[in-house]
Amino acid sequence: MEKKKPSFIRNVLYVLVGLLLTIIIFIAYVFVSMQLEKIMNDNINEIINKHDIDINERIIVDENNKLNLRIDESDLYYFLIQNYGSNFIDDNLKAIKENSDFEILNYDLKIDDGKPKLSLAVKYKGLKLSGEATIKLDVNDNEIIGSLEKIKVAGMSFKTARFNLDNFKISLKVDTYFLKTIEEIKGEDNYLYLIGELNDEIIKYFDPTNKYDPSFIYYIDDAREVLDAGKYISIDKAKAIDIFKKGIKEKGFDKVIEDVFSVAFPASSNEIMKNDFLKERLLNKYAETNFVDMYRINANIADNGKRDIASLCERAYQAYNLKELKIKDGKFYFNDNVFKYEDFIFEGWEETFKQYLKADTFKLVLVDDPKAFTGDVGPLSKHIDSLDSLEKNMNINGRYTIGILFESSGSCKLLAYNTKTSGKLGFDFITYEISDEQFNELNKANKVPVYVAY
Repeated sequence: MEKKKPSFIRNVLYVLVGLLLTIIIFIAYVFVSMQLEKIMNDNINEIINKHDIDINERIIVDENNKLNLRIDESDLYYFLIQNYGSNFIDDNLKAIKENSDFEILNYDLKIDDGKPKLSLAVKYKGLKLSGEATIKLDVNDNEIIGSLEKIKVAGMSFKTARFNLDNFKISLKVDTYFLKTIEEIKGEDNYLYLIGELNDEIIKYFDPTNKYDPSFIYYIDDAREVLDAGKYISIDKAKAIDIFKKGIKEKGFDKVIEDVFSVAFPASSNEIMKNDFLKERLLNKYAETNFVDMYRINANIADNGKRDIASLCERAYQAYNLKELKIKDGKFYFNDNVFKYEDFIFEGWEETFKQYLKADTFKLVLVDDPKAFTGDVGPLSKHIDSLDSLEKNMNINGRYTIGILFESSGSCKLLAYNTKTSGKLGFDFITYEISDEQFNELNKANKVPVYVAY
């Protein structure tokens, strides 16, 4: 009878397989033990207090002209606490244990390769394992919705349904202030980017049609991305938003927000900083700022500009009224000499008026406006050699006033003159912003220019 060799071979194979399994289990045990030691519970308070992202990288404008807010894992923890309270970790760990086969021993949240990932040390049916859950993020308006995308254990990926976690979701309401809505979320390296359109509420603080002082827009030569955006917000919202975003692109977010606080009314700055995310995460360096002091520097410039330009306008009116100014040969003459702006400027022009207007753009203009204050200047015939000296045909017996035309230090095209007061006596000084077309027409006139207000 022949010997049954296959049974001997089979026994040898059993031994080898058993030995191999023992080796694999031992290696797996060592590997898992090492991983369990590496995964330690996050110190949430310590993580949240980190501010590792440079403020100029916090908010950027991308190639599609969209606003991007960069966040990291400390921001994710911040949003979680804002939405669910400081005990959310313990509450969710308890819920997972009650609704699945998992007991989570340790956890570590991070953003890796552009995706939030939760490293876990768990007990599963008596076994201690380490794994990693990748979180998928979706967005609905300003709500971020997170769900488990996949779970990886010992280098192998499993569907969430395998562990009864396919219905696990978490939602975060996010108020970032600067984003009107979160349109999409993108990830890159250790960061997420919340992407959307700029919230125009911040620009409305600088709207001169809504009680913002126009003298800031006229006479402040810095912070133009803020002031010019405010100038257009009621006229062309899209243009205003583009101006503000262009400022972020060219100057960086840090400079733009500093400009905001230096020209916004202090009450407006305090209102902005009521947003918890700004105060605690994004603009925490301004949390204790005295916005009155920050504002005062530009407020003084604006107030002085308004006062000094009014004084200059009054000087022109008085010279015309006293017949020191006359019109002949198509020009203004001052005391028999062709007028030049230095005739009205005291010594120290360079130190004073250059802050408010560009001297080479200064020009006198005859103003035809029923609302203009003409006082006792008398008819035009007393001030002019002939109507041929005017760019436009006027009534020789009409009463007109004098205005000053100039481009301000803030690059605004302005015309200033005295108008009738709403009371019985005196006059009001009014500065009008005129179009580039009007400005060029008046500035390039070959004779004495005439501004017609109707």
